[in-house]
Amino acid sequence: MKHHPWPSRLYLDGLDLLADGNAIDALELLRAAQRECVREGELHGIAHCLRLIGIAQADIEQFADSIKTLHQALELLTDLDDPELTADCAGELGLVLADTGDKREAIMWLQRSCDLFESWGDVETGAAYCGVLAELYEDSGAVAHAYAAFSRAARGFFATGQIEESARCHEGGGSCLLEMEDITSAKAQFTIARTLYREVDKGPEAARCQYLIGITSTVEDLADAEIELHAAIDFFRTAEVPDAEGDCWEQLGDLYFEAKRVTDAVESYRAAIALHSHTDRPSRSAHCHRQLGLLLLHLRMIDDAITSLVSARNLFADEHPDDAAGIDVGLGMIYEDQGRHSDAVDAYNRARQAHTRLGDIVSVATCDMHLATVQMQLGDLVSAERLLISALAEFSAAEEPVLRATCLRYFGALAREKLELSRAEDFVNQSLALIVGLGESELEADCRQELALVLMQNAEYEAAIDGLEFARAAFVNGENVEKSAACQQSIGVCLLSLGRYDDAEQALLESRKAFSNSGIRFGVATSDSHLSQVYLEAGRLADAENSFVKARAAFDSFGSTDRVAMVDQNVGGLHVARGDFDLAEAAFSSAAELFAGLGQHARAAVCRCNIGVVAFMTSDFVRAKKVLTEAIEDFGSDLAYRRNVGWCQRNLACAEIMEGSPGTALVHLGAARELFLALRTMIDVAKCDFLAAVSIIAASGGERYREALELALPAVQYVNAQRFQFEIASSRLSWEKTASQWMAEIFVWADKLGDRQLLSELVESTINSGTHVAEISADRFLTDVDIESPTPQIADDAGLGMGGASALVAGAALPMRPPPLLQMPGGQIALERYLRSMDTRYGTVSGPTVVPVI
Repeated sequence: MKHHPWPSRLYLDGLDLLADGNAIDALELLRAAQRECVREGELHGIAHCLRLIGIAQADIEQFADSIKTLHQALELLTDLDDPELTADCAGELGLVLADTGDKREAIMWLQRSCDLFESWGDVETGAAYCGVLAELYEDSGAVAHAYAAFSRAARGFFATGQIEESARCHEGGGSCLLEMEDITSAKAQFTIARTLYREVDKGPEAARCQYLIGITSTVEDLADAEIELHAAIDFFRTAEVPDAEGDCWEQLGDLYFEAKRVTDAVESYRAAIALHSHTDRPSRSAHCHRQLGLLLLHLRMIDDAITSLVSARNLFADEHPDDAAGIDVGLGMIYEDQGRHSDAVDAYNRARQAHTRLGDIVSVATCDMHLATVQMQLGDLVSAERLLISALAEFSAAEEPVLRATCLRYFGALAREKLELSRAEDFVNQSLALIVGLGESELEADCRQELALVLMQNAEYEAAIDGLEFARAAFVNGENVEKSAACQQSIGVCLLSLGRYDDAEQALLESRKAFSNSGIRFGVATSDSHLSQVYLEAGRLADAENSFVKARAAFDSFGSTDRVAMVDQNVGGLHVARGDFDLAEAAFSSAAELFAGLGQHARAAVCRCNIGVVAFMTSDFVRAKKVLTEAIEDFGSDLAYRRNVGWCQRNLACAEIMEGSPGTALVHLGAARELFLALRTMIDVAKCDFLAAVSIIAASGGERYREALELALPAVQYVNAQRFQFEIASSRLSWEKTASQWMAEIFVWADKLGDRQLLSELVESTINSGTHVAEISADRFLTDVDIESPTPQIADDAGLGMGGASALVAGAALPMRPPPLLQMPGGQIALERYLRSMDTRYGTVSGPTVVPVI
């Protein structure tokens, strides 16, 4: 038998054909070579031929035959000591199996191949198979194994001078580490890859790695990231690769966003959006639009923010409906703040429909909860309660404690709106109990704020202020400007109720400014409505009207019926102050009708009380008493309306005085005084004392002037002293009008008593304090009839307006101190007994120093 040398000519020619891509012809020659080796018993030759035959079969997609052939080669090699050929066959089998999609088997054979090459020392071939193995591991999600394989391949390629392949494997390893959330190590791999790509002048690849370095950078190394990303941007711009350039701008935007470099972030996202718009990558543009919208919200560019968020929502809608729904919820909140309630409802409903299609029941319930808040703002408490009941049931079933707590907090607000204060407190305490230990500091502050509002609604103003200050401090600490402003607004309402008008005005102006800066129009309108009441009670009627007009127009545009009714109610008080009684009754009637239509019967009853006041002012005392008595019955024992009941009792007393029934008046005044004293509304207490003095004189036929003066003079001094709280001179002059009427009455009583010493002290003290003594009015007691307000509600462009006496003291802001005590020529302090009595009854307001009368 003739012996053929190995490798044979047939084998070598087949190898050349295979290298040239002619697998079919190569197969014929390689099979012939195999037959020769079989005849001659050349086992190594058979194995080599089988290896090439298997490769050729794979090249012409005869994968099953290829796999079978390579397995035959490997079986033959088990009896031969040829680790290099074994490694080669195992590697080729792994490649074919990978092409057929059998990744598990492919990984096994490639892993065996890589291990054999490493032990054999063939670094170059081993690196090639390790690179493929790494990609298979990565595709299979085994990123830790993939990283190890990429690292072996990178070392092998670098050792054999294959720099570009080494860079590619370092880049792949970095991607694995990124998926493993080992950001620092990933950045190191991308940095090595970038350096290697630069060595072989691979600009696009180096720029891509610079982008990846940016991806793995943090705020702490932002400066380095900026250098890398801007270099990549320059390359991609020059190379005209807009999608890659856009990615770099987007990553810069994300880094600037995290670093709170707002202006830079806005510019970066806008650049990314412009570039992404030229590519078919809607989700990337959507991300940039969303982030840009959030930044524009921060900059209070509300309309631009809405435009950007709507763009993001539309781009996400098809591919990422869950993200689109999330944006719709955010848009709904913005629309609520803007008072755009119909837009808010549309946004929440779109989100609800999307979550329904996705089968996300909890998110559907969350949308219902948000829809309930809109209905509460619109005054539709029935619909709001229905939505909250549905949402709470879903949150409870899904065991979502935070969402359940949030919903219970809204139940508390709803109960407060319905004046069910015990239930409101119970709901909020349930909410607090659910979030203990969960780290929900903002929600806890929300609950503390709500509990304070319940106290305010219950006329416990000082305790409410303490609670609101606590919540406000938490919001300030959390940099939540809007919620802090809401607390400040409520504090202003409490101060108003306590008669601290200047402090109330300052608090409300601060809240108005904060809401205006944040673009929250509903908050601005609410502050305006409360400011109008401050100005009305302080006698600044022009300022009151200005604020009323702004508030009503805003609430009307929002569709907030209950808020419109509240403003109408207070506008009625303005008409009363001006003596326009027909207009006043029309305003009160309109408000009562609106409240009744909303099912808010207690507030409608307040309006009817004020219709009774109008009847009083027009001398229809019988009608006045009838309406006021019915109102007291309507209010019953509701703690939220204790002050309203007190006002009704005092107004009834005024009617009884005018009808000549001072004894009955004293009964009403006693009941009113007891309520006001419990509420610590001391101006109300002082007014009761003055009217009681009037009743005492009327009941005694003018015989008890001394007793009346002992009761009335401290009350008048206290009411008059309240003007010293005002910084604006026009407010002091407006406030003085009521006190001047009363002081005139005090002079009359002192004169009738014949007390010359008291008269001289009155003269000196009024001159010293700047108190004007008015001419006696035939209707002097009408100045003490109270116009009632609905219990205050909680949710800023013009500055403080000047009205009333501003023509005399144009723009004057001259803070005053209470006048000093006066020492009369005989050595005694002027009105000392009455001043001490005032301090004891109502609180200290008298001056601390003493000056002699010369």
